[in-house]
Amino acid sequence: MRARKLEFGICGLDITYPRDRLGKLFQRPDACRVEPVAAFQLAYQGFPWERAVGYRDSDVTLEGRRYPGGETYPSWREIEEMITAMPAGTKLSYHLNETQDWKYVSWLLTGDERMERLISFLCENDRFKARHIQINVSARGVDPTLFSVGEGTLSSETVVKLAARYPETIFLLSVFERDGVTSWPWVRQTLDLSRGARAASATHARTLQNLAAFFDDSGGLGIQPTEVPEIPVGYPRGVGQPIGFTGGIVAENVKSWLSRYEERAQEAECWCISDAQSGFRVEHSRSKPIDAEKLEDMVKRIYEYGTDDDTTWCSLL
Repeated sequence: MRARKLEFGICGLDITYPRDRLGKLFQRPDACRVEPVAAFQLAYQGFPWERAVGYRDSDVTLEGRRYPGGETYPSWREIEEMITAMPAGTKLSYHLNETQDWKYVSWLLTGDERMERLISFLCENDRFKARHIQINVSARGVDPTLFSVGEGTLSSETVVKLAARYPETIFLLSVFERDGVTSWPWVRQTLDLSRGARAASATHARTLQNLAAFFDDSGGLGIQPTEVPEIPVGYPRGVGQPIGFTGGIVAENVKSWLSRYEERAQEAECWCISDAQSGFRVEHSRSKPIDAEKLEDMVKRIYEYGTDDDTTWCSLL
């Protein structure tokens, strides 16, 4: 029997999708148990109080953007406008990445006060209020020593403190293996520290359940996994504990993968978080615009998956 809770992120939303269609896209049917999450990629935009060239409110062109049409990385103003166009209460997610000028992940892991200020903004601002914050330690350019066991203890402590401070936000920690580097030992270390903090103080009572592993070896490139990752020994178990899986999801396979991901999560009595990014873009590339028909077809199938009758919502979008 399926768990009754599942959240699915529509990741990399940007200005290439018509804003006037966002309201319908995120209007979850009453009978659907899958909750859509509007997810934004943060990499080049700067901070809300220090916006990068090309992403400032005063910029009249898109010159300076990572991609020429504003793909994948919207400005802070555009993010706010998209949120305004969505149904009230739509869950929001922010994925932290790494660039030469804006080292969101490295700065967070080293306790940079600018990242503390950004997390505070994302978690406490009523307009931007984060349901998820994903820390992509898999991002190219992040020094692996920042998320290694022993040397990475300080970064684990930093993440645990943030999770304790913002218990209503789920902090997703990317689990990956690439070129001999794996993040699982660091994720395990962070979860273990969280467990210790939980036992030591009632203030941290909810910390463990708003820290979650997010398995994605594709790194946002849309590579479909060959199988569902095994949940490593030591992962916290229980009905309130989330766990995440993704990779290579498109409209045609979304129901199959969600079913498999949920089955794996249930083995640990956890509930599931998943998302898609490249699978609804032109040529399945994050450098290309969102294909509105592909996205709407995917969301329709997700809503179908979340209902008892798969035919109920066929004409929703």
